[in-house]
Amino acid sequence: MNQVIRCLNNISMAAKGKKITIITATNPKVNCFLNILVAYGLIEYRLTGAYRATIKLKYKNLRPCLKSIHYMGSNCKKSINIKTIEKELGTKKALYIVQSSQGLVTFERASHLNSGGLLLFCIKI
Repeated sequence: MNQVIRCLNNISMAAKGKKITIITATNPKVNCFLNILVAYGLIEYRLTGAYRATIKLKYKNLRPCLKSIHYMGSNCKKSINIKTIEKELGTKKALYIVQSSQGLVTFERASHLNSGGLLLFCIKI
């Protein structure tokens, strides 16, 4: 999980600094997270080696589509129930990533699967 957090920190810093591309280390969890960002049209990435990727941030009107990434997890691995927080999180303009039994999924996917999990990241769009 530390490598995922480091990668997301690099992406967030690149968005704040208005960089176009970054190079970062990857692993299967990082690739899963990057695939979620690609599906939402926030980035493009290409694997340049077994454990390295080049990430290109997408921009709209000279502003990055991805504003910031916040780590919401904590040391106390507290699982959430999707039904109890659905109304609270569903109203804000953000993409929430949840660690569930199916792996890293978005909040919408977790609520569709009717499963809970650990709320990890809040991505402001």
